[in-house]
Amino acid sequence: MYELIFTNNFFINFFNGFLFIIFNIFFSYLIHLNLKEKNCILIDTYQPLIIFFLFFALISLVFNLLILFNKYQYFKNTLILVFAFQLLFIVKNFFLIKKIKIKFIKISRIDKFIIILLISLYLISILPISDADSISLHQYLSNKIYLNGLKNLDLEKNLGFVIYSNTQNLLIISPILNSDSFGAQLNIIILIFFFVYKFRENKNFILIILSCPLIIYFISAQKLQLFFGILYLLIFIIVNEKLIKNKIGLFITIFLLIFYSSGNLSYILFTVPLYIYIFLNYKKKWIEILFYSIISFLFTILPVFLIKHIYFSNFLAPFFDQQLGANNFLYHALSYSLRTTEGWLGNTSDLQIYLRPFISLNLIELSSSLGIIFLFMLININLHKKTKFFSLIIIAIVISTGQILPRYYLEAFLILSYYFNLNKFYLKALTISQNLIILAISLIFINIAYFNMNVVLDKDEYMNNFSFSYYNSIQQKKLNIQDNVLDLTSVRPSLFYDDNIFSARTFILLKNYPEFNKYFKKFVDEKSIKYIISESKENIPACLKLIKIQDINQVKAIRNFLIKPLKSNSSIFKIQSNNCKS
Repeated sequence: MYELIFTNNFFINFFNGFLFIIFNIFFSYLIHLNLKEKNCILIDTYQPLIIFFLFFALISLVFNLLILFNKYQYFKNTLILVFAFQLLFIVKNFFLIKKIKIKFIKISRIDKFIIILLISLYLISILPISDADSISLHQYLSNKIYLNGLKNLDLEKNLGFVIYSNTQNLLIISPILNSDSFGAQLNIIILIFFFVYKFRENKNFILIILSCPLIIYFISAQKLQLFFGILYLLIFIIVNEKLIKNKIGLFITIFLLIFYSSGNLSYILFTVPLYIYIFLNYKKKWIEILFYSIISFLFTILPVFLIKHIYFSNFLAPFFDQQLGANNFLYHALSYSLRTTEGWLGNTSDLQIYLRPFISLNLIELSSSLGIIFLFMLININLHKKTKFFSLIIIAIVISTGQILPRYYLEAFLILSYYFNLNKFYLKALTISQNLIILAISLIFINIAYFNMNVVLDKDEYMNNFSFSYYNSIQQKKLNIQDNVLDLTSVRPSLFYDDNIFSARTFILLKNYPEFNKYFKKFVDEKSIKYIISESKENIPACLKLIKIQDINQVKAIRNFLIKPLKSNSSIFKIQSNNCKS
């Protein structure tokens, strides 16, 4: 699938996405100037950022409607029409450009350091897609929708697709632009946009964010977690600092909050306390709040729920399927996996998981923590009072779901970082030290990707070493097998695989379920599996009579450049007879 959309040209791969995002920042700022010219204020401040997010909320609505009516062939034309409208608006309001005042200020050493760090992170963000979550789920689902819609989706093959949200919806822009780094660029550029807008007021914020090891994950993954995280922070600041001055400001705040909740099912949980905070601050306008909430719900999250209900038979799939769906045991397995994978629920005795939010002791998980500064922020009572204990509420919500992975604390981390004051020498020294570590890691990664592997001229070597399943997909294509193949060595599906390749994802979810053997036999029969790739015959039911065809080389590629890709040999078996039907 990957080669149907994306090219081997590194420049095209990143530049289209970059141009689209920058164009929309410029468009948002022109709208801001146009409104300012007419004395129309949406929110007391942050207006260009707000317009930028509103644009993406509108795009998500249109894309959801196209999916609902199975008109996926119009995705590209829709974006072209939107671009044409924006261009006309820019031409019409070009005179406003002269009102843009650029104030040149003296750039300090710390400013130069921040700029260097941001540039290095951006160079990482535009590298070819590599992380497993994007390749097996987020970008894969978006590409599937772009090419074929959801109508004929094989859920048993791609069970993870049931988590569909406006994250995957917006990532449809990626195949339209032929840019597999669009999501990563959107994450880093929205952070830069927010930072530049508040440059003189809050440098501590960007220093803390850029000291966080997880920043490398956030700016290199296609999942729009940082995009929606900055939106949540923006809404919190607007409410906490009482920047809403009129009804339209109140409506937009609620609209963007409900839009935030549509980015992921877990975001709905984080939305509740912030919605209550809005309600308490503006309780005299409770009728307007309820009305605005209904309108916002209809235009942002209801289309997502309808899509999930129509195609997955449960608007909260895969959760609560016993109450809301068809009691699908596959949904139960996926739901349990999402709650327990790397969480505390099924692993309470592992002390390392409780340290990971602050520091990682595992080389493989080096960039999975929020940094030691997060600990100092958590024990600062005055900071919690200033932020109305929101971060503790978010952390409590995360822990109550069974999770403890640091990346789920992003919203809490952003809020604390924005209001935290590095007024003590040891705090600033610690933050700068972490910044230097992030810069060192980034520069080493850049040197490997851009110079040692020369990714600009040829993406293959980089992707062979760092992109999940890329090398394996090439080896499979060399076999030229046209029949369906079950790859038991592939823990996830992949956008690199041909349509005849089935991963072992579903079987891994069911390995501890009594239905496992029965389902395995049924799956092989119903999917017309003719070949199986496995490390040994022991993983395959004995009722399948197999003959070994040949060996195949495989690589376990991960994005961590400090870990050498693990090479292994597996075997390809042809099914001679299937005695499992009975």
